[in-house]
Amino acid sequence: MRLHNRALHRVFVHLCALLIALMVLVPFYWLVVSSISTNADLMARPPNWFPQEPTVGHYRDIFAQLLGEGSGMTQAEQIVPALRNSLVIAGWVTALNLLFGSLAGYAFARFKFPFRKSLLFGLLAGRMLPVFAIILPFFVLFRQIGLNDTITGVVIAHTGMTLPFSIWLMRGFFSQIPVDMEWAARVDGCSRTGAMVRIAFPLAIPGMIAAGLFSFMMSWNEFPLVLVLTETSQATTVQPAIASLWSQTRVDYGVMMAGALLAAIPPILIALTLQRYLVTGLTSGGAKG
Repeated sequence: MRLHNRALHRVFVHLCALLIALMVLVPFYWLVVSSISTNADLMARPPNWFPQEPTVGHYRDIFAQLLGEGSGMTQAEQIVPALRNSLVIAGWVTALNLLFGSLAGYAFARFKFPFRKSLLFGLLAGRMLPVFAIILPFFVLFRQIGLNDTITGVVIAHTGMTLPFSIWLMRGFFSQIPVDMEWAARVDGCSRTGAMVRIAFPLAIPGMIAAGLFSFMMSWNEFPLVLVLTETSQATTVQPAIASLWSQTRVDYGVMMAGALLAAIPPILIALTLQRYLVTGLTSGGAKG
């Protein structure tokens, strides 16, 4: 009876895993198929799960300027500069989160100072605010100081949105590192800063990777804030650039799908490369400090 129940349990677990895999992979498969399908195939009813006439024309439209075939004025050609902006912005946001998130997380984990808990919960409360509640203040402030429609402004806004989580994550991670290891280093002649840099930070690398990956993903996928803070292609990111392909007279589904696939590649590659650090960092950082 016990073996029978165990077998049923294994079958149930495998079926659940298969269902979850299908829920994740089928939309991604449809994204890939749509990006190489003609508009006729995309509009066919019932849908064609395999393209009748595969084409790379949508990618050629996106990279037309790089191939020397475009003018750089079409909406499709704006996806490449937007991808470049997204990489620059997400890279800066990640770097700033790693720097300030690690330092602040270490301070909250190791030092006792007035209003420590209030500041921590204030950071958490700020992170819980919906993005639509802070769009207008950001817009008015940046308009007054000249940061509207700039990469610097978007980086500051995204950093403000992601930094509270990085601080909480790193604070939890540093709390799991025995303080005795740093005291031993100080006995051997290290200063507090030296013990932090040589002992605490190397041990916190999995947490830093988790915080950096989260910051990158949040910045890369953020849409409404960039849409409001940017007016031209100078600082817009890939999400609004893809959305701009939807107009009142024409919707180029093929180019949208190709752009969406290109936008999905960097986060997927980074997540696959760093996945073993991500699980360790999130589980350790989630422990009570």
